[in-house]
Amino acid sequence: MFQPNFKYTNKIMRLLARIQAAREVIINSPLIPAWEKQLQREALIKQTHHTTSIEGNPLTLEEVELIIEGKEVLAHEKNKKEVQNYVDVLKYIDSLPENGLITEEFLLEIHRLTAKNILPDDSAGNYRKVQVVVGDPKTWKVTYTLRDLLKSLPWQKPLSSGLTAKMPLTSCPPCRQELLIRNLPESTPSLTETGEPRGLLPA
Repeated sequence: MFQPNFKYTNKIMRLLARIQAAREVIINSPLIPAWEKQLQREALIKQTHHTTSIEGNPLTLEEVELIIEGKEVLAHEKNKKEVQNYVDVLKYIDSLPENGLITEEFLLEIHRLTAKNILPDDSAGNYRKVQVVVGDPKTWKVTYTLRDLLKSLPWQKPLSSGLTAKMPLTSCPPCRQELLIRNLPESTPSLTETGEPRGLLPA
């Protein structure tokens, strides 16, 4: 079983409390439809740019915006596909039921969409079967490590069958497109006797 080496610190708890407070502000703040649409568009562009940039994609924010709008950009085909694939992943996630569950198959489908037209078809959406620079090439070890990781997560729901680990989509913050937060509240909820923020929803 995967045993994460992790502990809560005062700084982490303060940040979690601020995140929870910001979340409540967003949920309870009605938006004019036109503003909401604009915020979602900006969030999509920035999220796509920064996420692909972390992985080494050299496209600028402006170029990413043009690609999302379906316009032509003078850039390497692979870089453009990475951006397009990332947007496809977000669309796939948003198409799933609100209370759907994440499974191992779900993660592999995200990989397939991410690597579409970049990796060979027999590699996209599958575990790696060849030696890599760092790591163990034995795929079965990776498979069971991933399953152990999913089962160890705090929002883990009971397994319905076999070794398929599941968790609610709404409990996975990176799996939902986020609105831009213009002003984070400076105040944070008070802490409980155990040092946890009051009212903090479970992960």
